[in-house]
Amino acid sequence: MDMINNKNMLKIYLKNIFKIKTSINANTFIYYFKRIWLIGKILPDSIYSNINLKNIISIIITVLIQIGKIFMKAAYLMLMIWYPIILSSKASLPTDKIIALFVNIFFYLSCILGALQDSEIFKITREKYVCLKYMKMNPKDYVFITMSTKYINHFVFYLPILVIGLLLLGGTVYQAIVMWLALICFRFMGEALQLVVYDKKKIILSRNTGFVWIAIIIGLALAYVPLLLKEFFIITNVFYSIPFITLFIILGVLSFYYIYFGYKKYDSNIKQTLDINFLFSVAMENAQKSTFTDVAVKEKDLDILSEKDKKDYGIIEKMSGFSYLNAIFFKRHKRQIIKPVIIRILIIMILFAVGVVIKYIAPNGAIEIAKYLVSSLPMFVFIMYFMSTAEKACRAMFFNCDISLLRYGFYRQPKTVLQNFNVRLLRIVSYNLMIAATLSLAILAFAALCNINVLTIDIAMLVLAIILISIFFSVHHLFMYYIFQPYTTELNVKNPFFNIINSIVYFICFMCMQIETASSIFTLCVLAFTILYIAVALIIVYKKAHKTFRVK
Repeated sequence: MDMINNKNMLKIYLKNIFKIKTSINANTFIYYFKRIWLIGKILPDSIYSNINLKNIISIIITVLIQIGKIFMKAAYLMLMIWYPIILSSKASLPTDKIIALFVNIFFYLSCILGALQDSEIFKITREKYVCLKYMKMNPKDYVFITMSTKYINHFVFYLPILVIGLLLLGGTVYQAIVMWLALICFRFMGEALQLVVYDKKKIILSRNTGFVWIAIIIGLALAYVPLLLKEFFIITNVFYSIPFITLFIILGVLSFYYIYFGYKKYDSNIKQTLDINFLFSVAMENAQKSTFTDVAVKEKDLDILSEKDKKDYGIIEKMSGFSYLNAIFFKRHKRQIIKPVIIRILIIMILFAVGVVIKYIAPNGAIEIAKYLVSSLPMFVFIMYFMSTAEKACRAMFFNCDISLLRYGFYRQPKTVLQNFNVRLLRIVSYNLMIAATLSLAILAFAALCNINVLTIDIAMLVLAIILISIFFSVHHLFMYYIFQPYTTELNVKNPFFNIINSIVYFICFMCMQIETASSIFTLCVLAFTILYIAVALIIVYKKAHKTFRVK
């Protein structure tokens, strides 16, 4: 009888968890969709109370999320594993060597890093907080349900992707299944380790920033160093041996048993990790460290009256209004915003110096490099994506300025919002233009040094495109910040459209890099797209920013 009651209770919990999760997804989608310019008004406010329509939206979102997970796993294998191998000097190795490198990277990234830096047991989500704090669900049952649904989903989606990936590389289904079993076993080992450490030390490994970063550094080194060296140990040498397979399966089974049947303190420990003091002192602190630590202001940043800065400070003192406010802001954020610009410029200059050395050591090689550079606009689209400092500047603005000032009505006035936007846009564009100008001059100088005629329309269009792309990314990140304002008071990124659009932009930039040479048509398309996007983005900001730029 008890077993039947327990099964019924688990079914009720599963149903309620699903309802809560889908309801949160639907409400989040509706909230942000209604704030999209022009089309947002399609959905009336009454939709929040329309249960049937919300259920349809929830089902659609759930299906799309599942489809997205399949594509994300395929993209992960391609971008994080296959593509680095292709770019390395190992690309010409025999099929068995390529597969060995593939397995090695997968093992350290997915089996080791994935297990250590993530934990479903100790993960904090809105639905978890609602279920355990307000609905008083049994913590043990909640953990079992969420772990089972996540990992069944995760593992089922991974198997066909791994099989297809290995077959395309020339491997076998057996190799893919062993990789899949290792993924399952090491994930359970990771969860069991999290439980043991918390039980003994009251430390959650996946939330410990120091531990996670050490694991990331070591894991990435073990995964990718073999691509750079001729001889280096890789796990594949023992991965498919019967003793190793037997070992990780046994440990995986024992970990599974410990998680589901052996551990007896879920009720007390899971509740403890959801304590409100714990959430704000640990989870929020880690969120700050992971997302905003590189833009946090130090005491030395506040001193703008040093000898070398007195001249600039005199100029700032003559300013007024928001020009003065932003001048002080950017002056205090030289380390976070201006220093990266200087570093990028120095890297370009160093690469140019290396090119000059190559010119005199291997003239023919230098000429080939120069020819490649002047015809590689697709590559520079991707490079400028990472060269831009706008995204970091936006995080600094929010964390050190807007999160506080947006609480005041005067700061949210339409005129104020646009004045601030204009000043910031000019600043960020000027910084990114410095990078673009340095890059363009380096390309022209190196090409001229290699006796390539730089006074051509194609090269002029290349330079113009690089400059426009730098402006494009300046406008894009500020546009995304002011229209979607994705950061919350808890220092999380909650806006799904912000993530979706940024992912699309990244994907487009990445796909551009797959084009080996740029035709005049491609260059013209890039120029037209950047100009159109900049114009549309600015129009939307000027019309809508005063309504969307809020603290959430």
